[in-house]
Amino acid sequence: MNDSTSAVVKRRVDRAKPGTFLRVSDLAERGGSRHAVEHALSRLVATDAPIVRAHKGLYFRSYESRFGKTRPRPVDVALEVTRHRGSGPAGWTALRTLGLTTQVPSVDEIALLGSPPTGIDGVRFHVRRNPDRVNLTLHEIATLEAVRAWPTHVGGDWDDLRTAIGGLVADGRIRPTRLRKAASSEPARVRDKLVTLLDPTAA
Repeated sequence: MNDSTSAVVKRRVDRAKPGTFLRVSDLAERGGSRHAVEHALSRLVATDAPIVRAHKGLYFRSYESRFGKTRPRPVDVALEVTRHRGSGPAGWTALRTLGLTTQVPSVDEIALLGSPPTGIDGVRFHVRRNPDRVNLTLHEIATLEAVRAWPTHVGGDWDDLRTAIGGLVADGRIRPTRLRKAASSEPARVRDKLVTLLDPTAA
């Protein structure tokens, strides 16, 4: 490792917004080998620098705290690690994301494409096989998962879910056209229920 790599990494950590993730691969693109960047980050973790290791190749810029360095929530680590794999909240976590419950699940649930990552405690993964999910936002995936879980997971009634989805559509966080396209590759019961949520005139 050369001193310039160490200095560049330290500057990136100092400038990073608290609560954000830093990837070794991204830092290496700006100069220095992955090994050198990883070594520089590992050395910073061992100091008072506001940085902790979150997962393999992934670090977290801590918040200021009198209790020491803060760590990211396991669910946030899981979403960051799987962000290019159509991942999003499932089960109670999906309902909480949509504002349909204030209940904090004992174990967060994440739906994703492909095999679940290892080394992340406190998260339950559900494997899905719809590649169109890659193009969806977190709230769009949460919508699919809320519909899939209904009514096993009850965080309100059907009208509550319809109202929540309508609000997210109005805010631009759900794109009906994109969501309908992805839903066409979901199980029929999910696809049909979604139609009634996005189209108020549907039966």
